[in-house]
Amino acid sequence: MDRKLWTGVLAVSALTLVAARPLLSLVQPPEDPPAAADGDEMGEWMEMNQKGVHHEHLKQFVGNFTTVSKFWMAPDTEPMESTGKAVNRMVLDDRYLESHFDGEAMGAKFAGQGLTGYDAMAGKYVSLWVDTWSTGFTIAEGQCDKEGKVLTLKGEMGMGDMKVAYREVLTILDANSYKFEWFDSSMGEERKSMEIVYTRVK
Repeated sequence: MDRKLWTGVLAVSALTLVAARPLLSLVQPPEDPPAAADGDEMGEWMEMNQKGVHHEHLKQFVGNFTTVSKFWMAPDTEPMESTGKAVNRMVLDDRYLESHFDGEAMGAKFAGQGLTGYDAMAGKYVSLWVDTWSTGFTIAEGQCDKEGKVLTLKGEMGMGDMKVAYREVLTILDANSYKFEWFDSSMGEERKSMEIVYTRVK
C-alpha cells in the first residue's frame, strides 16, 4: 500500500476519543461455572473494582458534539478538513465511556464506535475502537494528568508484518469542547497526522 494512503488509513482509524468502541462479547458462559471465591476474596475483588476519580474524569467527555477534523497526509502539507458529529455517554453503571462517531474522511463516509474505561486493578485507562474502514480492533492504554484534563494513550497498529506505534492525546479545552490528537510513526519519526476538535451542541 502506498505510504501516504497507509498514513491516511492510520489517521482515520484513530477517529474518536475517546476515547475509546463498544465491545460485543462472543464468549458463551460455561455450562458449569466455577465455584465462587470465598467471601473475603470476593469482597476484596469488588473493592478493587470500585469506581473512582478516573471514572469521574471520563464524564467530562459526555454529550452531543459537532466535530472539525484535520488530516495531514505527509509532513509540511496542508491538512484535509472534514466535519462530523459524535455522541458520548457513560454506560454500565457509569464505568465506561461509549462513543459513536459519524462523519467523513478523505471524501468518504466514515463511522466508528469506541469504549474507554479506567481499569482500577491495572491502574490505567484502556480504550478500544472499531470503524467502517477496518475489520480489526484498535486498543490503547495510558494515563491522565493530575487534573484529569489531558489523557494520553499509546498503542500499536498492525498491517501484515508492519507494526506502527501511535499516541493519542485528548485535551479538555473548556466545559464545552475538547481536542483529540493522533501521532504516529508510519514515516519513521513520530509526527502529528490528525486533529479533531469537539464542540458541544447546546
